Amino acid sequence: MTLVIDDLTWGQARQVIDEVIANYDGSVGKRQAEVITYAINHELQLRDYVMGLTLNYDLDTCLSMVFSIAGQVDEAERYALLTIASSWEYELGDTQAALSLHSIVKEVSPAYSLNNLIKRVIDAGWSSNTFTSMRNDCHPKVVEVIDERFDSVIYL
Repeated sequence: MTLVIDDLTWGQARQVIDEVIANYDGSVGKRQAEVITYAINHELQLRDYVMGLTLNYDLDTCLSMVFSIAGQVDEAERYALLTIASSWEYELGDTQAALSLHSIVKEVSPAYSLNNLIKRVIDAGWSSNTFTSMRNDCHPKVVEVIDERFDSVIYL
């Protein structure tokens, strides 16, 4: 399937995400990385879907996949990926890595709300399980929204 990003549907984006994580072998192809990055930068539900992959896949594998994707795309487009990675690093107990990723995102996209939320959670000293709980509660709702919009094109 050759995807044209301008005509990418929610369902196609989800299929690419699912294929990449299911077959992840330590690297992600450039085109797949571009599709996933575009999708999660333009639709919060798709970003949150990626965050929820840890419900079915090992968190370290998911983290490695996100970094692999980030390595394939322009620095200015990595903000959602690095924000996801920041939340996962915090969950893993690596607050310093989470804050480092937050700083990188802050430089590129200072108003990115999820990145700013992560910083507030860290500064407040909330448990690292905070994101796990939020993700577990939200994931079924995220999947439902994606299913409802499966054939809809992702618009800017």
